Amino acid sequence: MTAGLDSRTAVLVLVGVVLGVTSPAMSQEAPETVGQHTVRRGDTLWDLAGRYLSNPYRWSDIFQLNPTVVEDPHWIYPGEVLRIPGAPAVRVVANGGAVAAAGGAVGTDGQFPENSLFRDPRRTGSGLSLLALEEAPPRPAVSPSDFQRAPLLLGEGGAGPEGTTVRVLQENPLDLNLVPSAQQWGEVVIVLGALTPEVGDVLKAVRWGRAERGYGRVLLPQALLRVDRLWADSARATVLRIFGDYSVGDAVVAADEYVLDPAAQAEDVDVGLTGRVVAFEVPQVLLGPGEMVFLDLGGQDDVRLGDEFAVFARDEREAIVAEVRDALAILRVVHVTDHTSTARVTQVRDPGTRPGDPVRLVRRMP
Repeated sequence: MTAGLDSRTAVLVLVGVVLGVTSPAMSQEAPETVGQHTVRRGDTLWDLAGRYLSNPYRWSDIFQLNPTVVEDPHWIYPGEVLRIPGAPAVRVVANGGAVAAAGGAVGTDGQFPENSLFRDPRRTGSGLSLLALEEAPPRPAVSPSDFQRAPLLLGEGGAGPEGTTVRVLQENPLDLNLVPSAQQWGEVVIVLGALTPEVGDVLKAVRWGRAERGYGRVLLPQALLRVDRLWADSARATVLRIFGDYSVGDAVVAADEYVLDPAAQAEDVDVGLTGRVVAFEVPQVLLGPGEMVFLDLGGQDDVRLGDEFAVFARDEREAIVAEVRDALAILRVVHVTDHTSTARVTQVRDPGTRPGDPVRLVRRMP
């Protein structure tokens, strides 16, 4: 009798092994089932572990079970489907896939199908933080914007042949009394005068300002223009950039060509050119960063775009040979003419700089 019972028990055990079925008599601890949970707003792994596993400290069990879905345990997102130990079990179907007891398709062994969105690793952020500074393109010592908008101090005829803006094309369906000022991407008509541009050339609209005795007049850029159409004595142009209140009556000249190696940087020099500040773009008592000044050194003195000058106090004895740290301000040349140059203030140690103060070249462009 005992032998018969033992044989039957052995047969049941064998069948259980083959079918993957066990009983409490065959195993001291039943395996934990694995189901799924669709993340909702406000869910955390801590809360899910407390709900399904009755112990929030087991959040790491859920995290380790979902390596392809959760990259950072601090962040789970609504709509993600997580495998949860202890949640409703997954039922394997004949085609090798699986269906959760609560519904919803998952892959073999509870994983997601090959075409599932959740098989792709989650990528967050723009990735811009991965850019190394050395991979960014070099910044030129003088930007095209500084070069193009720089005021100039020119003698008579120094700007070359001039045309005149005679019309600003504006849409005015209500016949309003609009101020004839041009806008970016607007169109203007130019009487060419002695100008001889070609279609596609870039011109510069300018306005003459005050005179500086012995040096000429201040030329203030107003806009950059691209020639679109040409006639015998006139042209139609598009406004590319606006620097001032460009309007009818402003002169038009050929735009200077911006040529500067963006990788070139100024280097320290021991003995440099000496000159002085002629005037400020805007007459004022105190000078601040970003302001423009005129120097009495130009292309004939081998001044180069990007050169840096230090300004010293003219009342101090032998100020021009003082240390750079004693300078009132540091200037960077942003435009060069034959006899003068325009420089932008980059540093101010004493805002009391005045026209007539001496300057010395302290950093030279190659």
